[in-house]
Parts: sequence; structure tokens; C-alpha cells
Amino acid sequence: MELVRTEVIPYQWRALNDEVEGAAPSFCMHNFEAAGRQNKERREKGAEFKEPVYTFRGFETLPEDPGHLEDKFYGFVFQDSDFYKWIEAVGYSLSQHPDEKLEGDCRWCD
Repeated sequence: MELVRTEVIPYQWRALNDEVEGAAPSFCMHNFEAAGRQNKERREKGAEFKEPVYTFRGFETLPEDPGHLEDKFYGFVFQDSDFYKWIEAVGYSLSQHPDEKLEGDCRWCD
């Protein structure tokens, strides 16, 4: 449990945020942030909000220009499940071993 708390959870957080050198980007947290901005726009515009039109995008979608991501969803269609698994591991870990640094590092834990 200590290894998971001190090594695995922080490493996976870096992976979810595409900060692991040599690893293909997952766009996982980008997609959550894009969804949040989209939901904010929906609340602000109300009935004037135009729902995005999604077509079959295949198993994985990559950005045309990775340096300038738009508020679109990229990566594998199931990528959000990795964040759900990560936050579950964080919850179990914190229930057994309170860790202010882990709580402070994770802006999603609030």
C-alpha cells in the first residue's frame, strides 16, 4: 500500500496529465477540462447553446496540431475510465493514510 501511495498514484497522475516522457499522450485530463468548459458555456448560453455534433470518430482520435489543442475530445474513447480508477485509488489510499501533499497536489480532489 505504501508503494502505491508514494510511487504509483503520483506516477499515474503524471500519466493522466501527459507528463510521462516517452509515453503517448492520453488527453485524459484535457478531455475533462474541455467538457467542463463546454458545460460552462451550456449554462451561460442556455437555449442558444449548440450541442456539438459527434460523428463516428473511430477508436482513437488525435489532434491535427498537438501544440494547439481545441476544446475537442482526443485520445481513446474509453480514456476517462483511467481517471475514475485513479480517483478511486486516491480515495482508498487517503482513507488509510491521510496525505496532505497528495490532497494538495490534486486539484480534482476538492
